[in-house]
Amino acid sequence: MAVLEYKRWRGEPIKLKLYIEDDIVYETTTDTGGDSFIQSLSFNNNEGNMRVNPLGVATSNRVTISIFDKLDRLSPGNMNGPYFKKLVNGLKIELTIQYVENGPWTPYGEYYTTGFSGSYTDGFAGLATIQAEDKLNTIGNLEVPELNVYANVSIKALIKAVFNGLNITDEMYTIDPGIDMSRIYGVLPGTKVRDFLNKVCQITFSRVIIDREGLIRFIPALKLASSYNELTLGPDDISSLKNMNTDNINYNKIRVQYLAYGQNTRAIIYRRSNVVLALGDNSLNDIVFNNQVISIENIDIQYSSENNKAGIDKITYQAFQDGMILNIHVSGAAVNDSDIVIEGIVISGADQYESIDLRNSTKLGGLTFTLETDIQMTKTEAQTLCRNVRDYIEEIARSIDISGCVLTPRLYTGDKVIIKGTGTMYDGTYKVTTQSLNYSENYSMNMTLIRLS
Repeated sequence: MAVLEYKRWRGEPIKLKLYIEDDIVYETTTDTGGDSFIQSLSFNNNEGNMRVNPLGVATSNRVTISIFDKLDRLSPGNMNGPYFKKLVNGLKIELTIQYVENGPWTPYGEYYTTGFSGSYTDGFAGLATIQAEDKLNTIGNLEVPELNVYANVSIKALIKAVFNGLNITDEMYTIDPGIDMSRIYGVLPGTKVRDFLNKVCQITFSRVIIDREGLIRFIPALKLASSYNELTLGPDDISSLKNMNTDNINYNKIRVQYLAYGQNTRAIIYRRSNVVLALGDNSLNDIVFNNQVISIENIDIQYSSENNKAGIDKITYQAFQDGMILNIHVSGAAVNDSDIVIEGIVISGADQYESIDLRNSTKLGGLTFTLETDIQMTKTEAQTLCRNVRDYIEEIARSIDISGCVLTPRLYTGDKVIIKGTGTMYDGTYKVTTQSLNYSENYSMNMTLIRLS
């Protein structure tokens, strides 16, 4: 925890580096003394999109940057500019901020361009605008890598396995200790990493964000993470406060879908006939499961006694969530006709459901929110999860908005805000969930908070 010493914006400068090519880096700052300067930055930071799903959907933070460049170098249509046809989407932007005059430059976000535009005003180059977002959407668009088959894996181990498959190393992300659980079986459904991240966060009531240092962080949604900033605000620090019900209150019933605990059976998970096995090493890498497989129990390879010179010396395999690679070594002679049968322990039984009503919910046109878990659990565990989802949505549906404040740009989503001295219902402890920051001559910050106590 870091208690913020300064409450208000003090004109802290921001520096931008745009990496156009390996040896071409465009730099500018908010200092208006040179050939170019940053006129404004508009940040939209969000722990998750609760309008799409009341438990939150992972979403990238975004920034819009307006730059005045006397030489019009950032206009994508400037055929005489040095970067013509080089201003493409996906270029890396590093932002840094100087909190103390003549002090170090501190990371203020790592973004990737999604659009450029230029302008022309009164005979001169106008403002160039860059749209950019952090890499969370890019990561979400990736395919879930093949994962080894396992049961009763912890959330931490599951995230690690997925990230390792994406070449996201341990130092590139953190998992808050408050969100781990170990009931889950295997990888959650969906072929995209976004589906995986969303389901992990919804099951553990957590959020995934990328912070200003570029670190992927899994943090609790209704609690403070293990590291955060803390700011105390009084009446003089706040322009306006508003309390409200969000769209989530349009739900009036919660339903949790799950798999009944212990409904596992031994079954044939793969069978293939008329398989030709060459002398030496054979690899079958197109084996696909139609079940949720917990473990591989037996591999049986049968072939005619006419192949009396043939022998199978070694069988090895690597099993994944949706299939496996089978390696067979044949000695003596080739096998022209064999049958391969693989048995395993699979999850069986139909989906189970538990339901509960939302309290103080909408009276008209209410919807049922269904959380599909694909997790094996007991009826008692499912009922507990159902109550937790209800309590969570009831909490997250009510929030406090602070608007038009000149608060310190150190604040970020997940930080702690204490409001006191107003003598009203607003006094309390809160967590920042969304933040809109307009960094310009007319600097301002809007925030959405949820109450912790």
